Amino acid sequence: MTGAAGAGSTAADDYTNAVLRTLAYVRLAEKGDEPSLSRAVDALRPVAAGQPEIQGDLTASPPNLVDADARLLSLLDALRGRADVSDPARSQAELNRILAMPRYAGLNTPPAWWQRALLWAVQQLARLLNLIGAGHLVIPPLAFLVAAGSVVVVILAWLARALRSRVVADRTGRPPPERRQAPADYFALADRLAAAGDHAAALRALTAGVAAALSGERVWSSSPLTVREIFRGAPAPSTLSPLLQAFEATVYGHHATDAQAYARAAAVAGPFRQVAG
Repeated sequence: MTGAAGAGSTAADDYTNAVLRTLAYVRLAEKGDEPSLSRAVDALRPVAAGQPEIQGDLTASPPNLVDADARLLSLLDALRGRADVSDPARSQAELNRILAMPRYAGLNTPPAWWQRALLWAVQQLARLLNLIGAGHLVIPPLAFLVAAGSVVVVILAWLARALRSRVVADRTGRPPPERRQAPADYFALADRLAAAGDHAAALRALTAGVAAALSGERVWSSSPLTVREIFRGAPAPSTLSPLLQAFEATVYGHHATDAQAYARAAAVAGPFRQVAG
């Protein structure tokens, strides 16, 4: 009686060890190690008669490694719960021994991004073939990998193009870096705007030119001072009153600027235009 029980325990342990070895090879195959797929089939052979679903997953084209992994784990859990498994620790030790072999050193290392992308592409192609009723076709693994790789390359190219388009759009839509403008540039801009009939914008440019002539090129864009405070630095601040009043009426009072008001402002700005060259 004891001998029969021992024989039953040994058979159960051998069954469990076969499942453990198959699981180890399946997980390595999931990381892209092709030889491990055939080794998984060989490891499953002693128990394959009772596990047609797992065998079908491993011999399918392409193989359904994700489903095989899940089925093996479920089977392993069921085997560990059986009463005739005398030493569950032995089974775990066997799996640990297999995983500790140099060949499986990278088994617990997460797959590289390209491996995950290739596996995803393989799964999507398999689903597509099933949807169109071509899942029964026997496709060489190499051809399937080439097709999946092509899908990954196309997707990466599309993503790179989309990213490049966003970068270009961002660069073109972004305002150019602020450039120092000399007083003469502001005065030239004022002349162009006035000639175009935009006296309000011309008045702003004229004021900026005088301010830059008084306090430097960056004053208009970076100084915390008001125009009135900047103009106080002029040799004769009162002479700039027509320009200051017209500017404040336009900017703060939102009054329209006509040609006459601009002409008076341009007249008092004349000396600063000459200094600016």
